[in-house]
Amino acid sequence: MLAATGQLAAALARADALLPAQPTPQQLAGDQMLRLTLYAYAGRHDEARAAAREATRLCPEVGAHWSELAMQEARYGSIDAAREALAQAAPLERSAMAQRHEQLALALLALREDDGTLALVETAHVVEALVGGAHTTSGYLAFAFALHAAALAGAGHVADAKRFLAIALPRLGPNERDLVERAERAIADAERRGVETG
Repeated sequence: MLAATGQLAAALARADALLPAQPTPQQLAGDQMLRLTLYAYAGRHDEARAAAREATRLCPEVGAHWSELAMQEARYGSIDAAREALAQAAPLERSAMAQRHEQLALALLALREDDGTLALVETAHVVEALVGGAHTTSGYLAFAFALHAAALAGAGHVADAKRFLAIALPRLGPNERDLVERAERAIADAERRGVETG
């Protein structure tokens, strides 16, 4: 992908070229979701969150947009904004993948708020759903595995956390470094405490 190789400007120009002369709100929202992906791959998380917010403004009836905004806010933004996006998504119809985003957002919020039990439950649900999923990318699964590793370590399951992180590491991109560091810190903290429950 162009954004992954540092050619973000070219990728954004290609996205502009895909839009018709008179785009509908749905097409504009789709364009914002494409931009979100490009910005996220480039590590430009403020722009990714802004694109998600714009998609929800253009098509507030699309639950997947709210789910993606929740994920972006939970990871890089405001806890309150993530919770609001989750609340907006709840009554709307969403795909299974959008629901996985919501579970990952809840897990990220739980980790940020030091609720290890909730983080462990949410990440376990996501990993279970993704492992057998036909449309799961290895990068997305690696993201879920790394997040699950942090939750496992936080709960004292150091050996399992190390296994999940070892599986995830080769598949994670440089923009996931914060997640790797979070998992590594959780493992180191658990080892310092001498905790191992499984």
